[in-house]
Amino acid sequence: MSLVSLRDSLVSLKLKPLVDPNE
Repeated sequence: MSLVSLRDSLVSLKLKPLVDPNE
């Protein structure tokens, strides 16, 4: 697993609540 992959996962988790405030 590369650092970019880990960062992408963190970014995805951060964007998820922003895109779905209901969640």
